[in-house]
Amino acid sequence: MKRLLPLLLILTVTNFARSQNKKIDSLIHIADGYKKEDTTRFNLLGKISFDFWNNDVQDSAIIYSDSALSLAKKLNYIKGIGQAYNNLGLIYSQKDNYPEALKNYLKALKIFEASRIRLISAT
Repeated sequence: MKRLLPLLLILTVTNFARSQNKKIDSLIHIADGYKKEDTTRFNLLGKISFDFWNNDVQDSAIIYSDSALSLAKKLNYIKGIGQAYNNLGLIYSQKDNYPEALKNYLKALKIFEASRIRLISAT
């Protein structure tokens, strides 16, 4: 029984990782097929970035956050620009690149303050 518990734990973790990869792959497939450049595409890119970040795949998370940022700038989607900079700050922070994280957090803060956008509201 003592040998069975570690094996079950390994199988559970492996299965969870596979399901996460399938989810990311599905989102990438949807994003690749969705050619319209709008906030829906921005949200897809952001979700893919978040899922990569959540699975500790920071380099891929940065690529998708950068793509989301570029799209938000192209659309002049101010809230999206701020969200993308904030997400980049989060990713760089997890990579222990604190100067780059701070730079992105401050850009996000500046955008949110200038446009009076509140990400979190207490009710």
